Amino acid sequence: MKIIYKIYYEEELKAANLLQLENEHNQIYGEFNIVFGNQYYLPYPTEETIGKNPEIFSELLLTHFDQLNLVCISLDEQVTNYVAIRYIESPWVWLEYKRVNDRVFVSEIFHEDGGPNSYVSFEEEYFQRSKKEKIACIPLNELLVEVTRKTNSFIEELQKINPLLSESKAIKSFLSNTRRGDIP
Repeated sequence: MKIIYKIYYEEELKAANLLQLENEHNQIYGEFNIVFGNQYYLPYPTEETIGKNPEIFSELLLTHFDQLNLVCISLDEQVTNYVAIRYIESPWVWLEYKRVNDRVFVSEIFHEDGGPNSYVSFEEEYFQRSKKEKIACIPLNELLVEVTRKTNSFIEELQKINPLLSESKAIKSFLSNTRRGDIP
């Protein structure tokens, strides 16, 4: 498993004061994807095209990382053995994480019957009749290490772009949902 991402609008973020960060940048935009072996969760970007796509393909990076951290905390602490996260841009595409012992089975779910209003579901039964496409079976530790590593890298990048980001409500809220909880 590998997470790839690219932050957009770095110059605007770099030049912003705290008030501008609060009012104009309550989300961090960029490219995002998860790679399982040779299979990409989203059709773009690939490792070869990341950073080369037009900014119209931007994703909500804080939301993607927030969802993945929730998956890791839930599965690692065995709050649940099942978490499905909805793709932000599509109400019918979900990524399912199912823990069995120390392995995590990852599937893409196509659920067209409406859905929970949330971007996260802990109810496997809800997707029983949905079309599923198995993507991968990975060790739980691989998931935990990659999400932690890329979350830390993302936070460090934000800190380098503009140290004031650590004082913004959006970043503080994001950090409160990670295992780190802070920016050093």
